[in-house]
Amino acid sequence: MTLRDYTVIGLMLLLGWSPAELTAAQLIATTYLDNDRVITNYVLDNPFLKVIVSPDKGGGIEKIAFKMTGITLTDGLSFTDQLYHHFSDNDRTIEEYESLEKSRFTVVKIDDKQNDKRVSLSVSSPGQSSVFKKLIVTKTYKLLEKECALFIEYQLSNTSSNSINAGFWVHTHLRTGGKNQAERNIIFTPTSSGISAITHPATNLIAEKYWIMDPPLDWKAFIGLESKAGAVVLMDYRCLSCFYDRYERNCYRSSCDWAFCQQIILPQQAWTTRMTLIPFTGLDHVDGVMNECFVYSLDCAPAGTNLSMAKVELGMAYRGPQRLSLNCKLWLRSPDNAPLCYPPPAHDPSATNTQALILQSTANFNAGATVHFSKSYRPPMPKPYDYTLELYGGTNLHGSITLPIIIGPVATNIVIKPLDPIKAGEPCLKPFKILSKDQNIIYRRIPDTNGDVSESP
Repeated sequence: MTLRDYTVIGLMLLLGWSPAELTAAQLIATTYLDNDRVITNYVLDNPFLKVIVSPDKGGGIEKIAFKMTGITLTDGLSFTDQLYHHFSDNDRTIEEYESLEKSRFTVVKIDDKQNDKRVSLSVSSPGQSSVFKKLIVTKTYKLLEKECALFIEYQLSNTSSNSINAGFWVHTHLRTGGKNQAERNIIFTPTSSGISAITHPATNLIAEKYWIMDPPLDWKAFIGLESKAGAVVLMDYRCLSCFYDRYERNCYRSSCDWAFCQQIILPQQAWTTRMTLIPFTGLDHVDGVMNECFVYSLDCAPAGTNLSMAKVELGMAYRGPQRLSLNCKLWLRSPDNAPLCYPPPAHDPSATNTQALILQSTANFNAGATVHFSKSYRPPMPKPYDYTLELYGGTNLHGSITLPIIIGPVATNIVIKPLDPIKAGEPCLKPFKILSKDQNIIYRRIPDTNGDVSESP
């Protein structure tokens, strides 16, 4: 299809044709006037999502509509970015940045493969400063016909004859609702001491800005408090530097950002990183992601001090593509391999079992759907434990995760171990400057053509 074909389809859309009953993936171009300037947006559409990309606004996403729920997953322009680099200057370290939010990106590739059941759009722009003018930023957005997910790829291409140091800061307004559907959200962020859950807006909001340095896991999630719809974003963990959230008080407005580590990009070479946004419904919190396909919530510790009986509740949202029939097993294990001990009179001093199967069930998983499991079980004595969730397709292990939890009133903390202690690249220094107020770190916008420089406080 040509750009003219896409524009004709876009006019059909404006005249009332609706793609709500799409059974395949499509890409549509729409145009409108903005102060006598023609703006072209691109709509990527599949049975699950409708994504509006605006090349003229930093190549960002104006809207993500979760069609299964009628809820939007953005509250403003998202996936707009900053380039940054840092270097030593005598006894100081200087980190400079360039914003791409107002850059006009050019459409470099439209891929509408009906046979392959996918659509994608690639937009690119060179850096506008003297530092990054030889660096080409390309963003590719992709939808597949049978997957409830948005795939995003960023590529930084060095067109010069010298190496370029560059890192990337991603800015989003991801949350459910939007201006006409505002609702309170819970934002979930992995930290070394557990999963942080912040409700916004809230009268007891402690701070407006939250930094998570060196995140231990590769995802971030949000859920609408009333709708129970939300999404998780998966990132390339090896180059993930930090998370940053900003919450405006007394209104339904927030931002969710993350930074990728500075990389050394060799001459005529490129650096690529990928992200995946997986929407879901029917979960009230997020504990993790398995195999980049299943978003899960897990409640299985007994409440209070009543240890005679507990109830495990497991929710799993599946992105697709193919329909799966899987056997789910949930094991309780002692992390030190010690035998499980139960409160009297159930305790058997001669027992040597170091694990117990507390849930086993078979379920059918369909793209975009959430499956729930529930079962009561008899918990062991209060202490830290591990829960291991396994999914089997026949005798083949489809995936597994281990989640640390605490049973009973035990004075200890949950610790989440990093996926990989070795990171690729150097971390972004902006949070160190802001949090520690280190006078030896200078954070500033890259000087413009007349040499003006603005330093951050």
